[in-house]
Amino acid sequence: MRLLPVVLLVAIGVVGFTFPAMGQGEYTADRLLFTAYLDGSVQVDYVVSPDPIFPSVNVTLFGKIYENLLIQNENKTLLDFRATGGPLTVFSLGSEQVSITYSTQDLVNKSGRIWTFSVSSPIDFSITFPREATIISLKSLPRSITTQGGQTSLLMQEGSQEIGYITGILGTEEVSNLLINKAKSVIEEGKSQNIVMAEAEEKLAEAENAFTSQNYLDAERLATAAIDIAAKVDLEARLARESIQDAQLLVGQAENEGRTIGLDDARRLIQDAVNQLGDGKYGDALRIAQQASTLAQGATRSSIISDASLPAAVAGGAVVTVIAAYYLKRRRIVVVSTEGVHERQVRKIDVSKILDAKPYLRAEDREIVQVLAEMGGEGFESELRERFKFPKTTMWRTVKRLQREGIAEVVKMGGQNLIRLKEPAREEGA
Repeated sequence: MRLLPVVLLVAIGVVGFTFPAMGQGEYTADRLLFTAYLDGSVQVDYVVSPDPIFPSVNVTLFGKIYENLLIQNENKTLLDFRATGGPLTVFSLGSEQVSITYSTQDLVNKSGRIWTFSVSSPIDFSITFPREATIISLKSLPRSITTQGGQTSLLMQEGSQEIGYITGILGTEEVSNLLINKAKSVIEEGKSQNIVMAEAEEKLAEAENAFTSQNYLDAERLATAAIDIAAKVDLEARLARESIQDAQLLVGQAENEGRTIGLDDARRLIQDAVNQLGDGKYGDALRIAQQASTLAQGATRSSIISDASLPAAVAGGAVVTVIAAYYLKRRRIVVVSTEGVHERQVRKIDVSKILDAKPYLRAEDREIVQVLAEMGGEGFESELRERFKFPKTTMWRTVKRLQREGIAEVVKMGGQNLIRLKEPAREEGA
């Protein structure tokens, strides 16, 4: 088991540091990662953004007893704190970001050979399990599943979550039977939602044959593979259906706004995605539906402002807040504003590369990255506020988080903030 340097043991009722009462601000949860160990302990890595106007902030942690508690700001400076049985009081003193790391035994319970991880989270979170762990139950499907170095990591959605898993010696009749029954349950649940589970059913049949032959090690391995396949297919099917619905909504929105150029291709892709969905090719359906959404989002009106007419339009008083014209041949956006005429380059953005590298991003941050990619890699902060209906302070915090993660940069253009996706998380288009 990996251990952190022992900084401090904090238990309920034990006061770390005492400070006079001061005004306390709110905070925004930015990132949450859990790492489970074989002994049932869990390491928690929690990153929040406090209101820098206030000298302290009360942060609600996960669990009741915290070991090896370490609190730092964005400059790796240790921060003082106070624990009195409720939320942890952190004396942030103007810090823009606070990182809290600790271990706790309160998030995992054991019954027989089954461990159950339980948590209620305000944001999407990532959890990594021990190498010897096999996941057997989930309260809800994960947003993504990754495996590295023999360890499985899940990206779970916010809210109350429970995950069951087993560890220890493999190849027993009890565990293989448990996994086979779990695989049956997961597959039947997917089929009840009209999801094609053919590949998972093949693995399950192999697991049952191995069990009959008393080859319990292979039975466990095959049943686990069946569960993984069924969970992956279920996730892809759900995401594909949601993406098709999103694409259809975007096409309808573009029609209502009179943006019809590009919609025929978007409709064609939507129908192709529906066909792939019906054939059980959920990964292809998801990819095609996302392409359709990009086309629908980028659909334009039939009238295009020419280069020659732009200066004249501004000089003649035809000034608007933002007018964008998309040039298919030259792949650029020309923007007319009260500050003058500006040109924005259109780039092809590898969204999956950005999001896969930052699986802990908040849902709204991921959506903004997706929208920026659909806009060609950059967009004005005012455009994003209007799109997401965010207050200025919320948008400011979101942009700051993307800057800290190295995903975006802010460029002043015509008196406005242009939010631009950074290299290397983008690929230049033609």
